[in-house]
Amino acid sequence: MDGPTSELIERTYCCAQDPGLWPDVLDRFRRMTGACSTVVQLASRGDRWLQTEMSLSDRQTLSLRQDKVPDDCSNPRMLAERSPARPGVSFFRDESDLDGLDPAVRRYRAQLASIGFHSFVGARMELEPGRTLLIALHSANEPSWAFDRGVQHCIESFLPHVCRTMRLGARSSEPTEQTAQLLDLLDCGIFMLADNGDVQWQNRAAGQMLDAGRHIRRAGRRLAGGSEQYSDVIRALLASAGAGEMAKGFLGEAPQGHQALAIPLADAGSRSSVALLIFPPVGSRGPLSAAVLSELYRFTGAEALLAAAICEGESTRTFAERKGISIFTARSQLKQVLAKTGTTRQSEMVGLIRGAFSTSLLQT
Repeated sequence: MDGPTSELIERTYCCAQDPGLWPDVLDRFRRMTGACSTVVQLASRGDRWLQTEMSLSDRQTLSLRQDKVPDDCSNPRMLAERSPARPGVSFFRDESDLDGLDPAVRRYRAQLASIGFHSFVGARMELEPGRTLLIALHSANEPSWAFDRGVQHCIESFLPHVCRTMRLGARSSEPTEQTAQLLDLLDCGIFMLADNGDVQWQNRAAGQMLDAGRHIRRAGRRLAGGSEQYSDVIRALLASAGAGEMAKGFLGEAPQGHQALAIPLADAGSRSSVALLIFPPVGSRGPLSAAVLSELYRFTGAEALLAAAICEGESTRTFAERKGISIFTARSQLKQVLAKTGTTRQSEMVGLIRGAFSTSLLQT
């Protein structure tokens, strides 16, 4: 991970404590992608439209006259039917998702062109049921120019961090049931700690790391390292966060060690003062959970097992032989998996599901 990328991610998580840092974070991301504008929106899903609850912009966009920026009701990109809720990061481009001959679309794009916004790429990720996180990048270049695959990769990697920061910004020692379910889908371990270091809540990945016991463990109610050296790292992280500063450290030896971030979340009326994030080793990729796939896509148990196996590289025929079922049954299950994920090809389905378990920039 290069210096600018590391600093961007570090600043992003700081926004959980200080939302005033968002313009700086989006400025950095705008420069990284070559865009002239970066906007992040939190939107609720209505029957017809996505309705903006909160909007964050880089400083250059904030300097625009707001009366020249089109609102939601004149934005054809905000039609709910054009942005269906799907797991992982989904992309939106005017060229493929809007009818260029539609008068409403032409008016909207003319409005954007009047303030110097031409080429566009957008992406969305579900924050929780009924609420979607959107990111929109515009370029001052003419519409014939498109954001390249490298920019799309940057968005794909950055947006999950924004989602995590938004969830952490709730500053709750015991997340709501819906939020807890979403945090359980993340590949990094998350601990919510009280001001005395007691563990108040942990997600699924954190529990798996504790079960392994190599780098972290529980000492009573408190979090400790798997060795005295690792315990020293954790104590230093928590001391910094307790003093109101975000801190990062490393548990173990590369490439099998864990990057750790401690984020202060002191808030009146909350027992939790620190969120500790522990990321899996660089390049690691744990097996997909059939139970989580069932929750994400409403698969049956058999469909979830097949989807997980295919995502791990197993063929449909090999899966059928291992499970003692006919190849016709396995293919029938695969058809249901494709239908429920809204995909038409096996490779597309694997990419979509793997995206839902998105790896972070800390793993690149």
